Amino acid sequence: MPKLVVVVDDEDSVRSYLVRSLQQMDCTIRDFKGSQSALEYLHNHAGDVDLLIADLRLLGVRGDELAREFQRMNPRAPVLLITGSDIEGLEFPVIGKPFSVETFQEKVRQLLNISSCS
Repeated sequence: MPKLVVVVDDEDSVRSYLVRSLQQMDCTIRDFKGSQSALEYLHNHAGDVDLLIADLRLLGVRGDELAREFQRMNPRAPVLLITGSDIEGLEFPVIGKPFSVETFQEKVRQLLNISSCS
C-alpha cells in the first residue's frame, strides 16, 4: 500500500514542487494551501497519514504548531518542516529552502525508512 503524505504550504509553486517530487516516488499525496484545511483533514485521517510535510511559516497555525497537533493524534508518524528562515531550535526535522528534488526525496526516504512510497 502506498505511503500517504500530507503536504501543507501556502505558496502554490512550492507546494506543486513538493507534490511533483513525491509523485516521482509513487507516494499518495494530500496537499493543502492552508493550515486550517490541513488540520481539519488530519483530525479525521491522522491515523492514515504516514508523513506530514509543512512549511514553518504558514498563515494561521504555524507549521511547527500543526506538527505538534498532528503528533498528538499520530505519535508514530514523522514530520518534516520546510523553511527559508532560521532552522535552529526546532523540535522536528527541517529542510532549508532552497533544496533539490534529490535532497528532498532522500530526506523523505530517511523519515519513512523506505526506498519508494509504493
